Amino acid sequence: GATPMKVGDLVQWNFDGTQKDPGAHVGIIVDGPREGTRGESPAISYAVAWFEPEETLWHHDDNLELISESR
Repeated sequence: GATPMKVGDLVQWNFDGTQKDPGAHVGIIVDGPREGTRGESPAISYAVAWFEPEETLWHHDDNLELISESR
């Protein structure tokens, strides 16, 4: 998650940097960033409202790939 993201940005799930199915797992950031930790390391999380399935979940930023930034 090198790129800072913000509410309104369109993102897709990042499969270890290899997106096998572009267009799948696309959502919009609806909350965040939220600072926390993963193990001992600091981590930033965002809430993403996924189109498929229709649910909102929090994810660490390195699991998300920015598709297009909101204006």
